Amino acid sequence: MLDRLRDALIRRLGTLSDRMVQAPASGPDLVNLEALRAKGNRCIAEENMLEAEYFFREALAVKNDDSKSLVCLGYVLKEQSRLSEARVALKRAIIASPQAPDEHEIHYMLGQISEQQEDLRGAAMHLNESLRIKPDFSRACKYLFQLHEKLGELHSIRGLLEQCVSRSPQCSDYRVWLSDLCENEIDFQGVIEHLTIAVDLGVRTVNVYKTLGAALCRVGKVSEGRQTLELAEAMDPTIAAEKHYHIGYYHLQNGSLQGGLNHMENAISLRPDLLSAHSSILMALSQGGADGVASYRDAAQRFAQVVIDQIKKPLPERQPVIAEEHGIGSRKLRVGFVSGEFYSHPVTFFLQDVLKNLDKTQLHLVAYSNNAFDDAATESIQVLFDEWHSI
Repeated sequence: MLDRLRDALIRRLGTLSDRMVQAPASGPDLVNLEALRAKGNRCIAEENMLEAEYFFREALAVKNDDSKSLVCLGYVLKEQSRLSEARVALKRAIIASPQAPDEHEIHYMLGQISEQQEDLRGAAMHLNESLRIKPDFSRACKYLFQLHEKLGELHSIRGLLEQCVSRSPQCSDYRVWLSDLCENEIDFQGVIEHLTIAVDLGVRTVNVYKTLGAALCRVGKVSEGRQTLELAEAMDPTIAAEKHYHIGYYHLQNGSLQGGLNHMENAISLRPDLLSAHSSILMALSQGGADGVASYRDAAQRFAQVVIDQIKKPLPERQPVIAEEHGIGSRKLRVGFVSGEFYSHPVTFFLQDVLKNLDKTQLHLVAYSNNAFDDAATESIQVLFDEWHSI
């Protein structure tokens, strides 16, 4: 009780001292100010936020508009989840020292506070201001597009990154993130454009070379793609299988069946569980007519064995979830399946055995069917669900 009273008094005294008009600190006062800030920073390093708060408030008693102390005070208050107090301290820091070198960090923290207070628009406003002040502040950009995801504004993310690139064309992070978006949108030319610039800016990682090499193969530049994939392989030999897969994919797409199959087989020999190589072989052989039936059957059986072996692998140990602690009680977990192929289609063929082997005492299965038509296979799979909805 006495400790809480003491803490409250310290905070109240700090608040009152903030309101006092003081002469600028000089001489011994300035030395004392720097010493108090140093003590506060040591407390932050030791994660002792309450003591840190005390020293920063003491520093503000020496100089009540010291922006560095205000920023640090705002941080320790934020870490204590005293968000409204933290906001006041950080805004006072901006007023005390406009255009301070760390103003972008202040707006970043204000964005964090706004998000914790469930004001996502306010958070976005502060992060935009942070990027206006420091265009290459990639941490703020990443945080901002995560906010856009939470707001359901996925369409805004690409525009945000393109704006960041226009303001700071030398920031390699922006180029890499834009290439990720382009890859998701199957825009391989965009991937090539942004990753080529990222490499020129000094980003030479396995993932960048691997993604760039794959994109070059997809647009038909297989020689450049091979060279780029080999740069990735030199850094990480384990990606050799993926190199063969991407080169093989190019050959298959351009009518070179045997060349494509050879590369896919090389990929599987290096990495037997590379599912994309197995499925590409099946797709290629399915177009081979009656002469390829035996080869297709053998490839399908090999693929099935790989999948079975993966299923049989023991799952990593996980901390058990106590249902009652999470308010779940005895309720089953609802699992939804959305598909437009709940008819005579490989999806239905392969999914049936999976559904039959799920534990129905723990799961409630819901189907959302977008079929263009239903048939006998639809009826056979429908009975395996607890609910069926046509959408």
